[in-house]
Amino acid sequence: MSALDTSESSLNLVRPSAATLRWKTAMKWVRRLHLYSGLLLFPWVILYGLTACLFNHPDLFSDRQVRETLDIPHLPAADTLAAQLVKSIQDKSEADGITGKQFRLKTGNSAFYSRNLTALVTLNDGQTMTVSLNLATGQATTRTRSAKPANPNASGPAFAKGKHTLEDGPLDVAKDAIPKALKEAGLDCKEVQVQNAPDLEFQLEVDGDVWDMRYNLQRGSLAARNNESTSNLTVRNFLLRLHTAHGYPNEQNIRWYWAIVVDVMFVAMVFWGISGLFMWWQLKAQRSIGVILVIVSAVLATWLTWGMHAMLSK
Repeated sequence: MSALDTSESSLNLVRPSAATLRWKTAMKWVRRLHLYSGLLLFPWVILYGLTACLFNHPDLFSDRQVRETLDIPHLPAADTLAAQLVKSIQDKSEADGITGKQFRLKTGNSAFYSRNLTALVTLNDGQTMTVSLNLATGQATTRTRSAKPANPNASGPAFAKGKHTLEDGPLDVAKDAIPKALKEAGLDCKEVQVQNAPDLEFQLEVDGDVWDMRYNLQRGSLAARNNESTSNLTVRNFLLRLHTAHGYPNEQNIRWYWAIVVDVMFVAMVFWGISGLFMWWQLKAQRSIGVILVIVSAVLATWLTWGMHAMLSK
């Protein structure tokens, strides 16, 4: 065998296979998509992270004055109330003729209040504030609120005040039509209750001025706003509403495009997670540390998810 043949044979031994080349090409595209999709959606990632933080920290970017000045004494302890309820359950069971059952408060599992008590207070000067009271400690936090008139239409134009009844109200039509449609589908309907109805939005021209009108189908009231009206939408409320805005509206407007971004964010975040695993697996030197982190993450996520399921299902 010549030296040239030996050299070509050595090259064939180290030449990657077609499958390996295809895998490397695929991973190259995964890395690029991972990078460029992250750059493209960077503003929304920051926005979602910031707005989610606002739910956990209500005083961040707060548009209300926060004061911790109240101390409410002599609040009943949760354990005391739980013991009273256990006795009441025992007494009621015996009165109902249920015998042979003993009810007692489980030891080692102290009773607790699930959340703070929230009260809305109106001061003599018309200002309103919310009071958040921790029933376990007696400590209360007050937050001032923007003064709002008792009548939602009090500060609006005169033509928007009062109630308006429609001859063919869609709620009444729907309540009559739904049972008939269900019956045709083989389902008997006992009662129909409208839990949430959309507003009817339209534009009204008054002496050359254009007003954005919103009619509440359930209350029969109107709300009017023109370009000169001041908005009570604060920065904090705007960010929170951005975070919770979801679903596609009936009309293809700006909110419809926002819903598209929500779907794109869902796909991108799933892709980032999966593609990140593939990219980590290519770094052989980091596999051991990565395996430990993945196991820790899986155990922690499982524990938290199971615990939240148990708490929310109570």
